[in-house]
Amino acid sequence: MTMSANSPADRPSDGAIVERALSLANEAMFTIELQHRRLRSDEPEDRVFFFRRGADFQFLIVALRRLRRAAELASKVDRIAPDVRIALAAFDLDLPMLLTMRNVGEHVDDYAMDAPRRKHKAITRRHLQVGSWDGRTFSWLGMPLNTDTALETARRLMSAMRASAKTMKQWVFAYGSNMCIGRLRKYGVEPEDPGIPFRLDGYALRFNKQSDDGSGKANVEQFQGSAIWGVLYSITQGELQELNDGEKGYTPVRITMRVPGGLEEQCWLHLADRVEGGLRPYSWYKRFLVEGARAHGLPADYIATLEAIEASEDPDRDRDRRRHAITCAL
Repeated sequence: MTMSANSPADRPSDGAIVERALSLANEAMFTIELQHRRLRSDEPEDRVFFFRRGADFQFLIVALRRLRRAAELASKVDRIAPDVRIALAAFDLDLPMLLTMRNVGEHVDDYAMDAPRRKHKAITRRHLQVGSWDGRTFSWLGMPLNTDTALETARRLMSAMRASAKTMKQWVFAYGSNMCIGRLRKYGVEPEDPGIPFRLDGYALRFNKQSDDGSGKANVEQFQGSAIWGVLYSITQGELQELNDGEKGYTPVRITMRVPGGLEEQCWLHLADRVEGGLRPYSWYKRFLVEGARAHGLPADYIATLEAIEASEDPDRDRDRRRHAITCAL
């Protein structure tokens, strides 16, 4: 299967939806933490703005609702929807007054005029600028909101979103030693499905990644008219973090690809941080590529190209023995 850049799909991928939801949630969570701190502290504006805490409270309401909307966005992804919806239900149970407060704040002009179309008829213009603060709880519209409870409730929802996101699948394109499944497992990564042979156009394979052991490790560089083969794995977000932590000296970057089934997805590609010419891989490292490519059914001519790579023997015989003991059989 061939990979190339494509125009954006009409609907973002599940991974993209969750990433956007987390980004929005992180922004909202930062604001919630900020407004909670400001409500509990004295600020320079207090000398000239009597309603400063009331204003900060309004921002807190907006941030809490924005966090909830971000969670709703994440719940559109079937894989994590049940867990996120449970967390949303708990959020609503702990903060039942939030929806009313947000509605009044959003349509304050209607309430200021006692407009017949306002949703909560019992709330009138007389309630809008009346509130109290006891150091923890802000009472507004006849309803109390404990800001400590709000903060902890928000943190639990954020934590549930992050935990759910870790179960999301991420595509990773392996072109070097990680084509060997045994090598991948050393990082604690265990793909649910077999890797898929995949061709990456516009890149060339190099062994110019500087390694602490003195050898060259695999890297890819953009090169027009060239192509490399590798293995496409689907792993969880948590496993991706394990892989990134283990791949020292590499930076994961994203490329757009069309995965099996025809959907456009973001795929992770690891590129070397530092490169140096004249390096060779050790023979055990070359074996990972050759046997990994063979195990995943990469084209015979590409496997022959890998077999022709010049390699050096590792002077550390114990390390050489340990690496050769790792199997690449699926």
